[in-house]
Amino acid sequence: MTPPPIPRAIEGGLERRKMNGIILAGGHSSRFGENKAFIDINSRFLIERIVDLLRQIFRKVYIVTNSPREYKYLGTETVVDIFRERGPLGGIHAGLLASDSCHNFIAACDMPFLDIGLIRDLADKIEDFDLVVPKFGERLQMLHAFYSKNCISIIEEQLMASNLKLRNLLPKVNSKIIEYQNFGQSFMNINTHADYEEAVSLVN
Repeated sequence: MTPPPIPRAIEGGLERRKMNGIILAGGHSSRFGENKAFIDINSRFLIERIVDLLRQIFRKVYIVTNSPREYKYLGTETVVDIFRERGPLGGIHAGLLASDSCHNFIAACDMPFLDIGLIRDLADKIEDFDLVVPKFGERLQMLHAFYSKNCISIIEEQLMASNLKLRNLLPKVNSKIIEYQNFGQSFMNINTHADYEEAVSLVN
């Protein structure tokens, strides 16, 4: 399959904040059995859908991956983990170090229904916080959140201590949790083939 071209960045309302988007695509997809970034959703690779959406909001989009050649055609900057095999925390660390923006939206590569309105709403609530995390139901959405570069030193401490739980950052940095009663579909991620089939049915 030859993927369609991705449109160039659309200048969005958040440009004044000089924010960037960071996509984490370094996982092994062990439960799914193949690279989830390149599964087909309505005739487009999932990673293309996410890059396209984030380009409508942010001036730069980075992809954190340990196989950068696979993503070269997208025209985004790619970043390799510095702390290898440290899961999402290692990916966030690499992305924040590479970014030229203080505040950055972090998303996983397996989220097919990211919502521009929700991301903008989170951005508008950043104020002076270094970590802004949405909560839907009982779950904190740590891979759909804004992180600032001020988190880097604390993340490094956790990585060196093999303390890889993202939520453990919350009491250590200037953080804010925002509860949402809707936007549930925006937080959906694909872990299994059943999740994939559900996502395809929702698109179609």
